[in-house]
Amino acid sequence: METEANTIFEAIRDITIHSGRKAKWDHMRVILISEQVIKRHDIGEIMDFFSRDHEPRGTVLVMAAKGKAGKYLNVSPFIESTIGEQLRTMEYSATRYSAKTVKTNLLDLTIQLKSQVGIALLPYIQLYKQNG
Repeated sequence: METEANTIFEAIRDITIHSGRKAKWDHMRVILISEQVIKRHDIGEIMDFFSRDHEPRGTVLVMAAKGKAGKYLNVSPFIESTIGEQLRTMEYSATRYSAKTVKTNLLDLTIQLKSQVGIALLPYIQLYKQNG
């Protein structure tokens, strides 16, 4: 389901109009934010909704995505049952075994953004097209 509005709050509240149900956030595994959105908006304001709402867990991972974030949700997972869990597993493996990324969850990101320097690190993902 996709919604579009001037603010995240409005877009999320519009989910009820389309589905007839309240949106639930406690089951989320990953929050994907496109790099274009990060460049145009303050990421602190973007994350404000999720950090203030009572449902999202502080352990949900936050990632920056090259291109539109929605296209990543249409990819079929290889191993896990959902793409959110697949992305979480990939990030865990990349952090633990190759040190090629950083593990940043909602709580860590909020703390980093509230530090004196206000600089935060996010894992950056992009899709690669396989040949063959």
